[in-house]
Amino acid sequence: IVFVDPPYHEEVGPKALELLGEVPEEGPDFLGEDAAVVYEHHKRYPAPETVGRLKKKKDYNYGDTVVSLYLA
Repeated sequence: IVFVDPPYHEEVGPKALELLGEVPEEGPDFLGEDAAVVYEHHKRYPAPETVGRLKKKKDYNYGDTVVSLYLA
């Protein structure tokens, strides 16, 4: 399980998702086959449905905060 809880108004969150969704050609792969990524973000900045190998399964809404669950 990887938790991504970046500052909401910066590009750090989407960049982290991109890096986690990549399948490296060489070097270590930090996500296993059944990895889960929990991404917290503001509702104004919706999370994409897919990012590389990550697929969004569900959004959990808490006021202005959304927690998106991705599975590899």
